[in-house]
Amino acid sequence: MRRKVLIGLGVILLAVVFIGFGFTKNVEVQKEYEQAMERGITQTKKCEYQAAKISFQNAVKRKQDDPQAERNIKQLDLYMKAKSALNQRNYDQAKKLFDQVADADHGLNVLVRRSSAYATEIEEAQNQLASFEKLYDEAVECNEEGNYAKSNTLLTSILKYREINERYYDSILAKAKHLKHENDRFLAPAYPVKSEHK
Repeated sequence: MRRKVLIGLGVILLAVVFIGFGFTKNVEVQKEYEQAMERGITQTKKCEYQAAKISFQNAVKRKQDDPQAERNIKQLDLYMKAKSALNQRNYDQAKKLFDQVADADHGLNVLVRRSSAYATEIEEAQNQLASFEKLYDEAVECNEEGNYAKSNTLLTSILKYREINERYYDSILAKAKHLKHENDRFLAPAYPVKSEHK
């Protein structure tokens, strides 16, 4: 009888140890998951997107099929694609991707804010660029009609724009400078520079 009691107590003790170990393991895994998520969010705030993606992937490893970590990874991927499109001057694609990042449900707020700002910036630049193209076309017409001074006046609106050196305007800036140079060549004989030497 005593032996049965000892065996029973041993089995109970082993069960308690295994249950405790399992519980401790679950707590440890949950803690690692939370740390990976926090690390990913911090890295995202610091613009360390690749590192953040790895942290979120580690969180998924700790907690299989976690919807929040999966959403964060997808949102980060879209954001990095949008930044790549922006750097390649593919503004329509970049704006589309930034809009998708900004519209993500339950995503990273920092990416939503940054994407919204980029999308707005691109939209404003595209609108400004459209008006510059119209001005440039008018300046070309004036140039073709021989009205070089009026052409230069129209180009001044483009060339003096405070943000003309932003990447969005590289093409129109180059065209406007070239046309102004052409106009100036024709205007130079009409407006000779007076020499101070007599």
